[in-house]
Parts: sequence; structure tokens; C-alpha cells
Amino acid sequence: RIPQNPIALAIVQELGHPLVTTSANVSGQDVYHDPLDIEDALGHQLDLVIDGGILRGDSSTVISLIGDQIEVLREGSGDTSWIHQL
Repeated sequence: RIPQNPIALAIVQELGHPLVTTSANVSGQDVYHDPLDIEDALGHQLDLVIDGGILRGDSSTVISLIGDQIEVLREGSGDTSWIHQL
């Protein structure tokens, strides 16, 4: 995934290589957009929360390409209509 967030882009640029991350939520639960909510809910499990303000954005579409099967695991902002044509 290529972020559009300027803070994430600055971190990657400073590191000089890609950064592997995960969403700030527990699988199957709501996604947090406010850093204060993230800190309250997950802070005990995180080393750091960067407060860049409230973030808006749709969840990513997640597609499994294991074996010969193509499966949409999570519908997000991406168009998946092309998958059904394969």
C-alpha cells in the first residue's frame, strides 16, 4: 500500500525504505480515526501513536491470491468488479 498521508510519507522517506504496518484496529472491529481513540483502545499494545489529527479514509480492499483462487477478503474503497471477470 502506498500512503497518501504526509506524515507516513515523511517517515518512509527518512527511513529510505518501505515500512510494513497494520491498521490501527482489531480485526472485525471498528477502525479508529482519532489518535486519542487509538491511544485509549490500543495504547497498551503500541509503542507509539503519532497524533496527526483525525484521519478520514475508507478501508482498503483486501484480496487473497493464494493458489489458484482469487478471493475478496474485505471490500473497501477499491473497485473489485474486475475480479469476478477472471
